Amino acid sequence: IDLCIKESNGKIPVIAGTGSNSTEEAISLTTHAEKAGANGALIVTPYYNKPTQEGLYQHYKAINDKCGIPIIIYNIPGRSVIDMSVDTMARLYELKNIVGVKDATGDLDRVNQTLEKMGKDFIQLTGNDDNAFEFNKRGGVGTISVTANIAPKLCSDFQKFSKSDTDNEMKEAERLDKILQPVHHSMFVESNPSPVKYAAKLLGLCDDNVRLPLVKVTDTTKEIVKKALFSDLKFKNKSIEVITFNSLTTELCKKYKSNIILRGLRAVSDFEYEFQLAGMNRKLYNKVETIFLMSDV
Repeated sequence: IDLCIKESNGKIPVIAGTGSNSTEEAISLTTHAEKAGANGALIVTPYYNKPTQEGLYQHYKAINDKCGIPIIIYNIPGRSVIDMSVDTMARLYELKNIVGVKDATGDLDRVNQTLEKMGKDFIQLTGNDDNAFEFNKRGGVGTISVTANIAPKLCSDFQKFSKSDTDNEMKEAERLDKILQPVHHSMFVESNPSPVKYAAKLLGLCDDNVRLPLVKVTDTTKEIVKKALFSDLKFKNKSIEVITFNSLTTELCKKYKSNIILRGLRAVSDFEYEFQLAGMNRKLYNKVETIFLMSDV
């Protein structure tokens, strides 16, 4: 938490994961995050010990009463076993620091029920990339995303368009959603975060090491992830060569003895994408042609 806050240096809000199935530990982690400068806390429902709805309420109330930063409830029955009800969430929303939920139930009807019970000011974020389009259409306002770790620009554009009031932008959101679905799927073929760590390795962002009891993905999953990144993400009338930043710079800088600066993607009117390449002469540009760099997407 401290490292994240230091590196972000106030440029973006930091929401710290401070959950535990021990209320005392969750309070300790949350108060530490607050003192360190976190802007909010994401607190998962207690796992393993299976508290009742009253137990859930008292757990979050105790944390709320000991801290002064916004708290987002993380409701994920698939990992925590227990499911916080909308009624319990509504009771918690009456407390000063409870501001929203990361909903990983996969139940889209919960969006409508929560909106009806708590109104628009209660922040609803999905924890499931694959249902984000419908989630936002029903009243959600965003995603705490896995795929955004490897395709931040595409996910950001999708989120922006999916909350638009204009037909054209909603159509672009739908189109982006279809493009991203194979990637979303590949990120959960095995236990998260192993697949996304492997994808990040392919893009030269980090290694794919994970801590036990998690392990690196199997060869079968590696092929699924590669296909999602390098075959499924294609744009209309574009021949896309996928190449990582490291291999691009190594290969081209050696060949042309030139510094390459990649400035990322920009959207054009027909929803195709193209690169702006700076510091590159025409001969080199013609050799590079169209490059689709996932780490800049």
